Amino acid sequence: MLRFLINSYSALVEIGLWLMFISYAVAGYFIGGFGGLLFGLIIAFLFGVFFVAPFAALDDIRKSTLRLEKMAKDSILRSVSTVSEGGGLISPNAVNTKASSSMAADHKRANGVVEPGDRIKIFNGREIIKEADGVSVDGVKYSGVLAAERAINDEASKG
Repeated sequence: MLRFLINSYSALVEIGLWLMFISYAVAGYFIGGFGGLLFGLIIAFLFGVFFVAPFAALDDIRKSTLRLEKMAKDSILRSVSTVSEGGGLISPNAVNTKASSSMAADHKRANGVVEPGDRIKIFNGREIIKEADGVSVDGVKYSGVLAAERAINDEASKG
């Protein structure tokens, strides 16, 4: 029963809002004629804006959050399935050009899989390559990406 109420929350808020408008308009009409009807609608509008609209906004936030969670879960499932199928965006028969191998490395890196020989990133125009025991830049080996970035920055500041 609670699940039904949560799923129909926005419909209940909207029905309540319309019932409030109608009841305020009818009450205003019986109290003061056409002028009372307009006054009742204005009061219903203000009451709706200040007291009912926040509930509608909370429902919209809830729906957006659920939609984002579903998109994130689908994205994770899609990326896991493409990695497990052996490449996803790059077909196994792709021509081994620098562009296709770079795309394959970018795809692996985006999915958390980096193998020796793959480019990790380009820093200040220089490629940082994954090695078995660290990284390398132009054939010079470093213990990690931060060390390589520091060395590149040091060379840039000296030269």
